[in-house]
Amino acid sequence: MVGEAVSALLSLLGPVAIAVTLVVLGRLSRRLGAASQAKPYYGGFYVGAALLGLAVGVRLLNLVLG
Repeated sequence: MVGEAVSALLSLLGPVAIAVTLVVLGRLSRRLGAASQAKPYYGGFYVGAALLGLAVGVRLLNLVLG
């Protein structure tokens, strides 16, 4: 029982790591875009990170309530 809960919590590390990576990519893209005066295409990284954060939140809620 405890092992299943631990493995379920550890399974959330992958999506959290991807969300953090997307935020870092968004920040780097914004800085590069500001330096090269390019159009702001970095918003997609933040949208992806927010959606992954939402998915992790729902999954965590399912673990707690279910």
